[in-house]
Amino acid sequence: MTQLTALRFPDTLVTTASVSQELFFFDRIDFYQSTESEISTNPDPLADLKLCSGYPPAPLGDELERFRMLLRELKGHEGEFYSGVLSSMTMDYLGNRDGEKTWELISSLQRQGKSGKDKKARNREEILWQARLLLKLAEIIQREEEAMEISMAAVADRERDLFKQLKDGDINDLDEPLVIKPVTAARPSGRIVSLLKAWGQLFLADLQPHGILTTNNAEAALTILDVEESLAGQAPERAAKLILPSPLMMDGFSGKREGFRSTAADILNDFAGLFANLTEKGLDEEAGRKLDQAAEQWNRQVEESGLVVEQPGFFLEIYFCRNSPARLLAHLCKATDISPGGSSPNHGIIALTTSPA
Repeated sequence: MTQLTALRFPDTLVTTASVSQELFFFDRIDFYQSTESEISTNPDPLADLKLCSGYPPAPLGDELERFRMLLRELKGHEGEFYSGVLSSMTMDYLGNRDGEKTWELISSLQRQGKSGKDKKARNREEILWQARLLLKLAEIIQREEEAMEISMAAVADRERDLFKQLKDGDINDLDEPLVIKPVTAARPSGRIVSLLKAWGQLFLADLQPHGILTTNNAEAALTILDVEESLAGQAPERAAKLILPSPLMMDGFSGKREGFRSTAADILNDFAGLFANLTEKGLDEEAGRKLDQAAEQWNRQVEESGLVVEQPGFFLEIYFCRNSPARLLAHLCKATDISPGGSSPNHGIIALTTSPA
């Protein structure tokens, strides 16, 4: 049976909890890791479910230790270097690099043992190094931001508890269950385009074909959809708008997901077949009609399940792209020397999670 699987973008720090709502629809969500043998990825308390997994699309191999050496050199200056990387990067990644101190350390490390490679191969490797580095620095900054948010939330909770205790001496009623909340990386607007280009370089190096990309970052999704409009000559079509469950208590996620997906098995099977057909043959009138029917059934099933609190506020918006994700990202990254493998899908699907403002 065809499975509904998707690739998360442009995040490289993903846990089952951060995509829990989408996992009611998808069988599995994969994501990229900057390098292999990651030892500092976000802990995933639901990892045993094997619903969300990361892998490196462009392993460093023998160069892994040199990459780690570079990170050690930057220790304590990640934020400063991250800003420098963003400000010095060009649209082509390789243009006007002469004399830029930002990449001197990278180049010196890469020159070790690279004399036998031609210029094209060296350039491609340097592009991937830059992409990995930018994504890794973004990870470090994201972790720091999340840790700060957790600390601030803990202080706020402590203040609330103390106030309650002073008021009536009873704080037992303040205990609340842990809730899975959608996670959005706290990154300044505008920088997501550079991060998406870095992620795109990893995508173009990936030997595994992907036709369905998913994100909760509207700016990242709109960037790709703008490329699609430019290449196709017409705006991409929103093929469906699916209601997602409200954020759930962590302890109840697995059972509720299994129960719901068992009830909605026929609908999910229809979507799996429809999406496979879309990425291979495209969207025509008949496929659009079937999608409308499947979306109506899905939305009714979710609303009747009791998984939506009050009015629906979370949606999975499905956009059909006439171009493949590989072609869209190659155009975004200005990569003219990369041709997707024969198994690459003909068309793409962008699944954007939207939430209440």
